[in-house]
Amino acid sequence: MTRLTLALDVMGGDFGPSVTVPAALQALNSNSQLTLLLVGNPDAITPLLAKADFEQRSRLQIIPAQSVIASD
Repeated sequence: MTRLTLALDVMGGDFGPSVTVPAALQALNSNSQLTLLLVGNPDAITPLLAKADFEQRSRLQIIPAQSVIASD
């Protein structure tokens, strides 16, 4: 199977990283060929990765993004 790398804006959505980071970990569990680039505030993302195991962490990279575009 071909490796797949996706960038994910984890700060988006109604609930931000509290929903998107656990969903990202679930996606990694579902597909062993998936690598994720988690884009957002590292201070908000890192604590939510506490439950990630070594294998999951090896397929994650946090890409810092300081700017936010509001939807209002």
